[in-house]
Amino acid sequence: MNLFLTLSKQDIALQIAALINKYNGWQITCKPYYILNSNVDYFVELNQNLVIGCVGLQYENNLNSKIIHLCVHDSYRRKGIGKKLILTAINNCKTSILNTTIRTTNFNSLYLFYSAGFLNKSMFYIGNNQMVCVSKSMVI
Repeated sequence: MNLFLTLSKQDIALQIAALINKYNGWQITCKPYYILNSNVDYFVELNQNLVIGCVGLQYENNLNSKIIHLCVHDSYRRKGIGKKLILTAINNCKTSILNTTIRTTNFNSLYLFYSAGFLNKSMFYIGNNQMVCVSKSMVI
């Protein structure tokens, strides 16, 4: 099967940045330049030429990688896209431990990561936000 996309890397980066900026809840604005030039591997789910979901996989060191920026467009939530993106990150992870950080009030994300086999590792605060770091041991 041949797959041809009419989207450029710049178009995809622009849409990823827009998703992150809409759903991440932080004050930091993500720019397409960052997406294109970071050390993060981004995986996307497309509906025609629309990026409807994304996840970033960031290599940290020989033992650890981190999932960042899991986002799914509102109109496509509760359809298994978030889980599919997490599993894609898991399947592409080349380290023995995979982590992510989630606000304790983000029950949907917590459930999603727990259902993918992640376990609580630590809790901490960023400002007034209580965070949990969840982790999964990988078989390499």
